[in-house]
Amino acid sequence: MKCSTTPILATELVTYYPEIDLQPLRDYLHRLHSSEYTHGALRQTKNHYLHEVDTLKPMFDKIQDCLDDYKEKYDYDCDAIKTCLSWVNISSEREYHPEHTHPNSLVSGILYLNNTSPTTFVSSNVKEWGGSVFVRSYHKKHYENSAIEGQLVLFPSDLGHFTAPGAQRATLSFNTMPVGIVNKGTLMEHTY
Repeated sequence: MKCSTTPILATELVTYYPEIDLQPLRDYLHRLHSSEYTHGALRQTKNHYLHEVDTLKPMFDKIQDCLDDYKEKYDYDCDAIKTCLSWVNISSEREYHPEHTHPNSLVSGILYLNNTSPTTFVSSNVKEWGGSVFVRSYHKKHYENSAIEGQLVLFPSDLGHFTAPGAQRATLSFNTMPVGIVNKGTLMEHTY
């Protein structure tokens, strides 16, 4: 499995090329009725558990291999990182997705279903200290990754990102959570 790493402050943006067969996902999407998508500026599948669809499990097995590699690369203290939500985003060349993060998730991913405009990742030193002090800095760094069909990008879920208009886009997005024992042998040990 080929991968490349882009440093973003204390975190990493990792791009994988897992040679995933996208046809089962395309077939699944082709069978969906328009009522099975949200309506608005960005169409999303209403089913946010695509990883549980039997015909898509081989694709998610390859994604899991990449998540296992990411977990080892960054030495996450948990038994595994598993997909908990997954959905498809579809937008026209006039549409965009504003800057956002993925709360209640550890690692998020984007699998590009076509060659399209890049996702821009935003690294900033906006931090919340002690749960009450919010300090904003306008010094942000933007990182664009290429957006090639079949490419998978994994990143910390609290890393801001957005897309600009300019190309028709289709992506599979997903969030993950740790499973099993987390922070083993510490006061923060917990089983998920």
